[in-house]
Amino acid sequence: MNRIIHKKIKENFKVIKRCCVKTPSGVAVLASFRRSRYPYVYPRDAAGVSRALKFMALHRGFEKEALDLLKNVAKFTV
Repeated sequence: MNRIIHKKIKENFKVIKRCCVKTPSGVAVLASFRRSRYPYVYPRDAAGVSRALKFMALHRGFEKEALDLLKNVAKFTV
């Protein structure tokens, strides 16, 4: 994989993980970072993150971690 693409995917994956919170029901995707003033959960954000994680799961080096996070986001959302 192109190193530039790999680096960008890695940076975006870090941002996604910073906006995720583990709950007993799965992983919630926050609309902003955890320590921000308004840590809300919106289905549209989970949908956008799910699309990004699907893309990341198709790239070498991110398969397992992206797929695991995608499963937990789906578990919380549904």
